[in-house]
Amino acid sequence: GLRGKGARIAERTTGHGIETTEIAVSKTERRRQKDAEKAARKEAAAAEREAAAKAKAEAEAAAAAAEAAAAEEGAAEE
Repeated sequence: GLRGKGARIAERTTGHGIETTEIAVSKTERRRQKDAEKAARKEAAAAEREAAAKAKAEAEAAAAAAEAAAAEEGAAEE
């Protein structure tokens, strides 16, 4: 075909035929997009980690309080 070796290989390995022309778009373009995504994801992950750490501390405090309350209830029932 006219699409070049990479596209043919992609076609053969995936078995999707013409759908895979996208795969052979352009390595540099795809790398650029991936890098941009990666940077955005890293930022989001950092923010999430902070939020998660805060939430975890809160959740642990709440769990401890709940456990204490449950223990008191259990003692009262018996």
